Amino acid sequence: EALRASEEMFRVAFDHAPIGVSLTGTDGRWLRVNRSLCEFTGYTEAELLASDFQAITHPDDLGKDLDRLGQFLAGTVQSYQTEKRYFHKSGHVIHVHLSVAMVSDDSGRPLHFVCHITDITQRKEAQVALAASENLLRQFIKHSPAAIAMFDREVRYLQVSDRWLTDYDLAGQSVIGRSHYEFFPDLPDRWKEVHRRVLGGA
Repeated sequence: EALRASEEMFRVAFDHAPIGVSLTGTDGRWLRVNRSLCEFTGYTEAELLASDFQAITHPDDLGKDLDRLGQFLAGTVQSYQTEKRYFHKSGHVIHVHLSVAMVSDDSGRPLHFVCHITDITQRKEAQVALAASENLLRQFIKHSPAAIAMFDREVRYLQVSDRWLTDYDLAGQSVIGRSHYEFFPDLPDRWKEVHRRVLGGA
C-alpha cells in the first residue's frame, strides 16, 4: 500500500509539474513525457513516445546534444545544463533550458536520463529584440551628422558618433569605457562642475 501511494505521488508530481519533464532512453527515445512538455512542443504524448529527442531538435544544436550523450555513456559526465532549440509541431522554433541527469543501475550502467525542460522562448525573443534595439541605437548615434556622445555617471563613454570623434580629434582612438577626462585632462573645473550637476539631476 505504501509503495502504491508513493508511485501515485510520483505520477501526479511528474504529470502536473509546471515545467517539461521526461524520462529519455540512452538512444534518445522518449520513455515518458509530462503534460507541460506536450503543451509547449505541440505534440501529443503518443507522438513524442513514438519518436526521440533528435527528431525535434534543431539541427544546429543536435551535434552538441549527441556529444553530451556520448559523454554520459562514456561515464565522463553525470549531469549537465544547456540551452537549445526544438521544433514545435507547427514548425516554428522554441527555445528551451535543459537540465539532464543520468540514472544508472547498481553496477553503474546507464539506464535512462531524467530531463527538466523549461520553455524560455519569450525570454530569448525579448533578448533578441533588445539586442536589435540597442544595435539600432548604436548605429543611429555612430552615423549621426551631429557630434553626439553618451556617458555613464563616471563620465565614461558609452556611445559616440563619428562626428564627435572627428570634431574632438579622437578619430582612430578607442574611447568606449574610458573617461572623457582622460582625453581632456585640461578641461576647466567649471565644466566638470556642470557635468557633476547634470549627472546629479540638476
